[in-house]
Amino acid sequence: MNNKTDNDASIIADIRDAGNRIEPGGLLICEDLMEGCRRALAEPDPLPLYKELWFANEVCIFFASTNLGKTVLAMQILMKLSKDGYRVLLADFEMSWKQVQMRLTENGVLHDVEGCFMRAHVNPRAYNFETFEDDVFDEFKKLIIEKRIQILVVDNLSKICNDSEKPYAAGRFMQKLWTLRDELKISILVIAHTPKKFDFTPLTINDLAGSARISNFCDSAFALGKSSQGTDMRYLIQLKTRSSAFIYPASNVLSLRLTKEGGWLHFEEEGTCRETDHINRMDEDYQDNLRQQCQELSDGGKSYREIAKELGINPTKVYRLLKK
Repeated sequence: MNNKTDNDASIIADIRDAGNRIEPGGLLICEDLMEGCRRALAEPDPLPLYKELWFANEVCIFFASTNLGKTVLAMQILMKLSKDGYRVLLADFEMSWKQVQMRLTENGVLHDVEGCFMRAHVNPRAYNFETFEDDVFDEFKKLIIEKRIQILVVDNLSKICNDSEKPYAAGRFMQKLWTLRDELKISILVIAHTPKKFDFTPLTINDLAGSARISNFCDSAFALGKSSQGTDMRYLIQLKTRSSAFIYPASNVLSLRLTKEGGWLHFEEEGTCRETDHINRMDEDYQDNLRQQCQELSDGGKSYREIAKELGINPTKVYRLLKK
C-alpha cells in the first residue's frame, strides 16, 4: 500500500517536472497550479481605476441608453486618472472637437485638464469601410506604443464593430481587445449602448447590445441608468466583476447628478440607494411602457414568471398588466 502511494507521488512529481520544463510556444500554455499562483503572488493586486467598478489591466464595458451621459462620465474618469499621473487616451468616434470644447467651457473660459490626456478621432481621408476595424486596432497599437499610453477608452463599440449586436462579430471584437490588453499591458474601458431599453425598468447585463459574447469576454461591466427623480439625475449599477465584491448592485446603486458647476459638464455623486428608488414610477406613462414590454416578451413566448424575472417585478403584476 505504501509502495503504491510512493509510486503515485513519484509519477505526479515527474509529470509536474516535465510540465514545468515545457517551453511555452503553442496556443495553450500548461503550468503547475501552485507554481503559477506563487508567481502571481509576487505581482501587485490590481488597482481600482474607477471605484470598484473598473480595475487596472481589465477590459471593462460601460453602457447606457442614448443621451444619458456615457461620454461625460468617461471623460470625467479619464480626467481624474490623468491628474493622478496616468497617460490616457480617449478614442472618440462620437464627438467633434467643438462639442468636446463646449463641454469644458463656461463663459468663454476653458476648464483646465491636468496631466497627459490624449484624444484620437477618425481621419476621414484614411477611412476604408472594408478594413476599418482592423485598421483601428493597428492604430490603437501604434498610438499606445508611441504615446506610452496606459489607459484606453473606446467611445463607442458600435462605431468600430458595425455588427456588434451579432454574437460572432462582438466576440471577435472583444478577443482583439484582450490581445491588445495582454500584449501592451494596458487597461481598457469600452463604451457601449443598449439596442432597446424601456424607461424606468431595471438594468441587467442583457440590456447590453451583443450581451452574450461581450459580457463573456469582459472582466467587468457597469451601466448608467435613467432616473425618475429628475432630468439631471442618473444612477450607476455594477453588473459584472472579477476583481472585487459587488459594491453597487441593484440594492446599493450610486446616484449621480449631471451639472456644469465649476465650468465643465460632469456628474456629482449623491450617495447610494436602491435601484427601485430611481425607477419606481406609478404614473400612466410608466404603466404603459411596462405593459408594452410585458406584451412584447409574452408574444415572444415567455411565461409570466420569466417576464417578471427579466423586468424585476412580481408575476402577479405581469398577469394584471397583460389582462388590461
